[in-house]
Amino acid sequence: MTLLRSPEYKPQIGDVFCVRGRGVLAAVIRGVEFIHSFDNEASYGHAGIITSASGATLEALWTVERAHLNYYKGQRMQIARPTHTLDGREISVEAKQVAIDALVRDHIGQPYPVLRLPLFLFPALAKFVGTGNHVVCSELRCKYLAMIGARPLPYMGVNPDTCADEARLWRNFDVVYERIFQGVEVQ
Repeated sequence: MTLLRSPEYKPQIGDVFCVRGRGVLAAVIRGVEFIHSFDNEASYGHAGIITSASGATLEALWTVERAHLNYYKGQRMQIARPTHTLDGREISVEAKQVAIDALVRDHIGQPYPVLRLPLFLFPALAKFVGTGNHVVCSELRCKYLAMIGARPLPYMGVNPDTCADEARLWRNFDVVYERIFQGVEVQ
């Protein structure tokens, strides 16, 4: 896929993203994802949820925290918009906001579950070992998508590469951006 400098992306509440990620940890994550990928491609090492029209995000970084899309300027990014539930009903902005508010209540400030990362070497272990109370970045995204009906359970054990593949392949998502991220204008 050719990455283009594209028209501006206009953030919407409830959009979800995957980004290549910086540093050694993101590279290791992509390497493990590649080993387990069905399409022999793993471009993304981090995932999150867009929580405002100005580009604010909710992400599991070293803690679950609020951040901003512009942190990823210059990196390859996929942004997808969940449009319908698995049974075909349109997803309202209100439903997306309710789910985001619940995630903030349940997870904000929680430390990243670093000790769970080795489980992702064996995806079945990552899926079944854990309570869902402390989530990695892609699990936070998938928990949100399950809450709005856009993805089935379980959300445990899902990695960023799988998130990106689902957004591309599932009919209830629109991939609205996939290229080198140029940033969003902050108002």
